[in-house]
Amino acid sequence: MTQLGATEILAGYVSGIKPGDLPASVINEARRCVVNFTGCALGGIDHDVSKAIAGGLTEFSGPSTASMIGLKRLADPFLAALYNGTAASAHSFDDTHGEAIVHAASPVCAATLAFAQSRGAEGRNFLIAVAAGVEATCRLSKALSVAPAVGNIAWYQTGVTAGVGSAIAAGILLRLNPKQMANAIGIAVSQASGTRIMQGSMAMLMLAGHTAQSGIRAAILAQNGMEAPATSIEGKYGHAELHSITPHLPWLTDDLGKRHDILSNTYKSYPAGVVLHPVLDACRDLKAQHPEISADSIESVSVHIHETAVVLTDRANPATRTEGQVSVQHWTVMGLTSSSLGLPEGMLAVIQKPANVALRQKVRLVAEKSFDRDAAQVSITLKSGQMVKSGIRRGCAPMSDAQIDDKFAGQAAGVLPDANIRPLAAAIWALKEDDSAQSLNGLL
Repeated sequence: MTQLGATEILAGYVSGIKPGDLPASVINEARRCVVNFTGCALGGIDHDVSKAIAGGLTEFSGPSTASMIGLKRLADPFLAALYNGTAASAHSFDDTHGEAIVHAASPVCAATLAFAQSRGAEGRNFLIAVAAGVEATCRLSKALSVAPAVGNIAWYQTGVTAGVGSAIAAGILLRLNPKQMANAIGIAVSQASGTRIMQGSMAMLMLAGHTAQSGIRAAILAQNGMEAPATSIEGKYGHAELHSITPHLPWLTDDLGKRHDILSNTYKSYPAGVVLHPVLDACRDLKAQHPEISADSIESVSVHIHETAVVLTDRANPATRTEGQVSVQHWTVMGLTSSSLGLPEGMLAVIQKPANVALRQKVRLVAEKSFDRDAAQVSITLKSGQMVKSGIRRGCAPMSDAQIDDKFAGQAAGVLPDANIRPLAAAIWALKEDDSAQSLNGLL
């Protein structure tokens, strides 16, 4: 008997998931993903990248069956997935995995919602599809980039893994069999993309939408007989070999159904690149401990972060708000001088404020090889000669359901009528694992 490879093992598992198979904690994490994604899509409605997609592509849409969130407009599932996934990632305010630097939920939720809406009452098992797609994305990203794997920083993890998760989510809604699901995974692999040079550009923000769209396409084509190699992930010259220096495929296939990586997904408290969150937490710690810190009192600032984080975020003079989202210098200044750290603090007018420009020049980055990738420490020398140093902070601080709900409401304000904000969130929280997405129609 031929031993199955990683692609077929994954396809066999996800195509066999039935209601009741996943723990309640996993289904609730899927709800959290959808609430956070929907709020971020509403918050991203004013971003130029969202406007470019809605303004440039709507006229080419096919039959309109899926919501473009916040626009009170329908489109075909491909455009809706592209728009919603992109809008949700527009402000870098969405989600990230606790180990792999991948933003799994926004693309998978965008694909699942658009396709489920298009299938109407047949789009059942909505939350199961979300959970399986996010799980697969996180596992694949870990297999490419988390030790003992050795990742290639040139590849943007969301771009090269979330298409597979989106294809799996759409494939569950289509009830693909294991062979069809393996083909869907392979077709998604063939469309994987996302190079690091796009970091800080609108093209990078679009990748969440692109992977959502390509996942739907992959599942539909697989259902209609399109084939792909059965070893598309693990095979020679396959996905893992291309996108990782040294892949570790057990992260993808071991303990499927027992270890749930979706439970390590985290949600962003700040609209900034994920490696900047511990920097902001360290800055807030220092402000709380030393209220005398102000822009006028600072002589210099040293930010100690992993060398990979330096490569990703060293942007002392961001020219756009998209570059500002991944500028450690900008967010260090905001963390030390601003009482709030939300969407307004990432606007270009704030980035270009002369006082902020001047203070950014006092921020020095120190690459720490011994630090974890998600660790940060901040030290400040004051003009008085006093030096203060934070403890080492790590990762994204966990968010409760109530905090995610408040984050959702804050981004929905001004986009949805006030009377619709809480009912939309409540409708998502009320979803059962085998429900369709029909209860959300008219609220989005």
